[in-house]
Amino acid sequence: MKQSIEWSRLILAYDEHGRLDLDQEKVRFASHQLVPENMLSRSASFGLVAEALYSKAEKLGFMLLEVDAAQSVVCGALRGLLSSALQGVILNAQREQAEEQLRHYQKNLENLVDARTLELRQSNQHLEDEIAEHQRTQAERERLIQELESKNAELERFAYTVSHDLKAPLITIKGFLGFVREDALSGNTQRLGADIERIGEAADKMHALLNDLLELSRIGRMMNQSEAVPFADLLKDAIELIQGRLQERDVKVNIAPELPIIYGDRQRLLEVVQNLLDNAAKFMGGQIKPQIEIGMQGYENNQPILYVRDNGIGVAPQYHERIFGLFNRLDQKVEGTGIGLTLVKRIIETHGGRIWVESEAGQGATFFFTLPQPRK
Repeated sequence: MKQSIEWSRLILAYDEHGRLDLDQEKVRFASHQLVPENMLSRSASFGLVAEALYSKAEKLGFMLLEVDAAQSVVCGALRGLLSSALQGVILNAQREQAEEQLRHYQKNLENLVDARTLELRQSNQHLEDEIAEHQRTQAERERLIQELESKNAELERFAYTVSHDLKAPLITIKGFLGFVREDALSGNTQRLGADIERIGEAADKMHALLNDLLELSRIGRMMNQSEAVPFADLLKDAIELIQGRLQERDVKVNIAPELPIIYGDRQRLLEVVQNLLDNAAKFMGGQIKPQIEIGMQGYENNQPILYVRDNGIGVAPQYHERIFGLFNRLDQKVEGTGIGLTLVKRIIETHGGRIWVESEAGQGATFFFTLPQPRK
């Protein structure tokens, strides 16, 4: 069988009793012996026929038969049967070997595909992470650019305000100092007292402007520890602080029940509520029954939408954005520096919320704003 010609292996043997049980360790023998040792009788004579086993041009081995001349035709048939059987066994073994190799190659291929798939998935995830990070960076960059543009615009308005609003009291003071000199020289004590009073008013106005500017500059830089604050408690404290103005105008305040708990710098949030209530009371105009309503109207981005509504003079739509600007006072006759709503807007935005107004001239105004709640 496909081994060295010098050696053969016995794979099948029969005697007069039937098939022999071969000892696999002793069936290998030198080819020139024809059979392994001690398998042929040495005491009797017999005739042997040797036939080559082959399939086409492939040598499979040989068979050795003890037959007489009359049975010689059987040898050819038996040789064909054995050759076919051996060829079938060999082909089956080769098929099993090929199938095993195929399974091995398939397993290796599956492992390679799995490894490559995992590598591609990791590469895709890495690429997605890089794209997401780039998008976050780009969004942050755009946000910072917008914030810078907003700060620059505010700085320009601030510079204009300093050169205009703060200059006005100085001009007043300087002008009336000249009148004071004239009054002192002429001995007009009555006008001297009035001039000194006007100088004091101008100085007070400048002092108030400087204090409000200082307060505005501190927002975002000097903040207290954030805490959970019931909004109803803020309203109670704010109403006590402006009780005098409310009583002066006989303003009725209506507070909705079940207001939320908000989260932030309590002192700054109190300034928000106080300024909004004070602003509503100041701009009632000639309203006979002035009222302020405070409540909540749904959520925006998981933040409660709170509101302060009045029935005062209202704000025309073209001024809805302007009123939140620095020193923008629509009615110059009303006391104040014009920084109140700017402070409110800055504090709310520092807390991550937003503020806007809905109003028509002569129909009152509603200031809506959002603030965060404590994390659960």
